[in-house]
Amino acid sequence: MKESEAPYGMFRAFAGPSLTKAGGCAACLAELDGEPVGTGMAAVTGNVTGLFEIATLPRHCRNGYGRIFTTELVRSGFAAGAGTAYLYAGSMGEPLQASAGFRAEEHLTVLTTPSGRSFKNPPRHDERSVTTIMTTISTALDRYMGLSDRAVHDEAALDEALALFAADATVEIGPEPAHGSAAIAAFYRAHFAAHAEMKHFWNTTVLDDGTLRAEWVCAARKTDGSLITVAGVEHATLDAQGLISRLRNEFTRLPG
Repeated sequence: MKESEAPYGMFRAFAGPSLTKAGGCAACLAELDGEPVGTGMAAVTGNVTGLFEIATLPRHCRNGYGRIFTTELVRSGFAAGAGTAYLYAGSMGEPLQASAGFRAEEHLTVLTTPSGRSFKNPPRHDERSVTTIMTTISTALDRYMGLSDRAVHDEAALDEALALFAADATVEIGPEPAHGSAAIAAFYRAHFAAHAEMKHFWNTTVLDDGTLRAEWVCAARKTDGSLITVAGVEHATLDAQGLISRLRNEFTRLPG
């Protein structure tokens, strides 16, 4: 069996449209000029997101689609409240997933037997493939960005986002800094109340000094129906408990 192949009978249940209706499951299909180029699926259970079926048609490989699927599915899991994502990667996919922020946790050896043979005879070396379980963990800044999209219409998500801040934290986003839990909660409640929906995209970097930096863009619809786009760079400092003690934003594109 080639590493890029999997037994159809074993994985057929994961290819049906009914799976997308299951709670916690999300699927994506990428198209180029109306032609499908690849797919991916995520399933959220509790605090964990599993990524499956990430595949690109051979003629569209090496164009970055696999990384896009992986990144967007991880973000969907983080936005749903998951703090950890995992996937299974073969030797071909492991470098790609590592570049997307995953790290190897375990190595599995999968033994297969060709049709007509039984495991009474040991499999040949070319019938063995090594699969790596890889995980990535969201930072407090990733969770903050993902929860922001839900907090517009989900009070529980807003409470979860506020819980990411230390009691004496400072947020520097508006005209005046907000200091302390009460002021920060008031700022965010007013901010989200002015929006009907929003969607963030971002890339987070952990700097050498341990602080976090996220370049972000956002498209939003305000409660008056107007549409805006905005972009910036968030800088976050964490305390010893991993809570955000200072959050500072620099706008690279003002709302409008």
